[in-house]
Amino acid sequence: MRINRKRLTTQSGMTLIELMIAMTVLAVGLVGIMAIVVAALYGNSRNRLDTAATLISQQVIEQMADMPATTSPTFIIKDCAGVSWTVNTAAGALNVPVGATLKGTNGATWVANDIDFNVAQPGAGYFMNYTACSTNGSAGLVYDVRWNITSTGGGFTKNVVVAARPKNAATAMYFTIPVQLKTVLGS
Repeated sequence: MRINRKRLTTQSGMTLIELMIAMTVLAVGLVGIMAIVVAALYGNSRNRLDTAATLISQQVIEQMADMPATTSPTFIIKDCAGVSWTVNTAAGALNVPVGATLKGTNGATWVANDIDFNVAQPGAGYFMNYTACSTNGSAGLVYDVRWNITSTGGGFTKNVVVAARPKNAATAMYFTIPVQLKTVLGS
């Protein structure tokens, strides 16, 4: 009986080791792609929180802007939980901040006029625990919203700082930087 040596030495297909190496490379690639997907989902969630905080802060500033800076009326904002929050627009004496505590000398120079969330909430009328609407119209996340008003320009203008950040325990595992909106109201 004759054995065809040519047939025994030629191989077609992959060996088991080659197959295992290919599967390992594929698995590493898939794990990398999944990490990117998870990071994108996390980023999307953070952006949604920041957008809602910005919209709430903007709502407060826009309603303050509708009132003359020389007056100090209050107005009501109603959240999705049905709670009515009284917003006080009164400023203190000239160049004396009123409302939420500013960082001042507790922070770097560029954040000295930012609202400090490391202190207790200010008095009534200068903060609210605003409940945002969720996608189906029900109550969603709660935001800690605070504002500070400083009378400037001889009492004809007001510097207003409004800040908001998520308050829920669900977001406590993430470090959230508060949204800070600043404007000058008046003539």
